[in-house]
Order: sequence, then structure tokens, then C-alpha cells
Amino acid sequence: MKNILITGASRGIGRAIALALTDKDNRLILHGRDVAILTELSTAISDAGGESMAIVADLSNRDGINKLVDEIKQTRIDVLVNNAGIAEVKDIQETSDDEWDRTFSVNVTTPFMLTRACLPKMSRGSSIINILSIAALQGFSGWSSYCMSKFALNG
Repeated sequence: MKNILITGASRGIGRAIALALTDKDNRLILHGRDVAILTELSTAISDAGGESMAIVADLSNRDGINKLVDEIKQTRIDVLVNNAGIAEVKDIQETSDDEWDRTFSVNVTTPFMLTRACLPKMSRGSSIINILSIAALQGFSGWSSYCMSKFALNG
């Protein structure tokens, strides 16, 4: 059985990835910030014949990242999907230092730290997938912090 860790699994692309990978041969480790939504997703996966576990953590800070890492401490990871992300949509002059830092933390630092933490748990043939955006290749007006973070993760 493959253990697949998906960050940001409760909504959008992360949820779609989790549902697409629901299979009797996969155990999904679902990360999100909303207990109710993760519980509903876990139920949907179970109803479809899959197996999952949910971990609630705020990946915008080191405590949340460490909580997620502690939860998976003894688990082999076959696939890491760095999907969690945030976007501050506003002009750069309106973007606060805290918003800039939070965007960089979730979109760049968290994938780095999770990759580093998961590597010892991975074997040859394991995969790390970083979910990006067209914003990793092209800037957009009003999306400066998001584009910066996706450019950085792409690098």
C-alpha cells in the first residue's frame, strides 16, 4: 500500500487529487485546516473503498508544520504532494509585511520543510510533487506576493 501525503487536501485541487487517488492500494494522509471538511472528505474516501487519515494543522507557521511532521513521524511516505497554498490578491503597496511573509511561508517554506522531513521516510521510486500555477512563469497585476512565491517554488 502506498502512503500519499496531500497538503491542502480539503478544497480545490488538493481535494480533487485526493479523490482521484482514492484506491484500495493507496492510504491517503490528508492535511487541511478545517476539521469538518477533512472529516467529510475522509468519509467520501472511505465510502469509495479507500483509506485515509486526516491531520489538521496551520502550515503558515513552524508550529503547524512541526505538528504535521510529528503526526507522520513513523509513517513511510511514498508520495508527497505539496499542494497547500494561499494567495493575497492586492496591489503590492497594499500588501503588508505579514501577508508577504505568510504567503512565502505557506507557498515556499512549507514545501521545503515537508520535503526535508519526508525524504528520510521515502525510498527509491518515491515522488515529490509541487503544485504550481501559471503564476510560476508569468506575473499578474495585483498578485505580486502569490507570483513571487510560485516563482520561488518553481526554482
